[in-house]
Amino acid sequence: MYALTHCDALKRRDNNVLAFSPTARAIEAYTPRGRLLLQDRKPPWEHLTPKQLVISACQAVVVTAAPAFIAATPAYDPEADDDDDLLDWDRLYNELEGFREKCALTFARYLACTTLKRRLEAWCVSRLDPRTADRLLKDVALSAKRKALRHGRMGAARRMCLTEMRSKALGYGANLIVEECCLCYVYLRDRRRDKGALVKLQRASSTALLGFAASFSLSCLGSGLGTLAKPGWGTVVGGAAGDLAGLFVF
Repeated sequence: MYALTHCDALKRRDNNVLAFSPTARAIEAYTPRGRLLLQDRKPPWEHLTPKQLVISACQAVVVTAAPAFIAATPAYDPEADDDDDLLDWDRLYNELEGFREKCALTFARYLACTTLKRRLEAWCVSRLDPRTADRLLKDVALSAKRKALRHGRMGAARRMCLTEMRSKALGYGANLIVEECCLCYVYLRDRRRDKGALVKLQRASSTALLGFAASFSLSCLGSGLGTLAKPGWGTVVGGAAGDLAGLFVF
């Protein structure tokens, strides 16, 4: 890697030479195909804009309410009358107890995870070479479309499993760190009055680790299958479906 001016980087673009600035390291860095590296990186504080805060709040409401509605849905009985309620309203009322507090905690966790992820991304950009950092910060939807143009859907689907694994590593890592911090807080809060607090911490940590590993693996697989169906939004939907499937496994 060589320190170049902006003009030199543009002139030597075809040779895949990287250019750096004293502050942000890379001014222009290109792949052999001419794509600008790190172009998929999101702004560090974008998740704190009003629009993104509203989206995160809506996600927190849906994630908090979904388990309650699932628990309140009676099992299918072919002999039951059609007039029976589709939901067990008493069960739903009990499941939604403390709904505001649960939503607030989920919302705060979203912000903590996203903020930590953005900090990890900034560290990768400042400490790693641009090519490695670009692999960790790729937008999977855009990457799937680019791969589909070059390799076709089948070739893109195979490659997107690895791309998803790299691009989701920082996000899952940030979520796991926040989850472990929450579990440690519960342990420190309850250790004096609960003798089994340490055992509960170990079990919860193991379950969280296995759950994240399952979600991570299924998300990568789902991303590949979604790309096979429709590169772009199909990639995102497939990855999200795999992520949710991992939650039901553990």
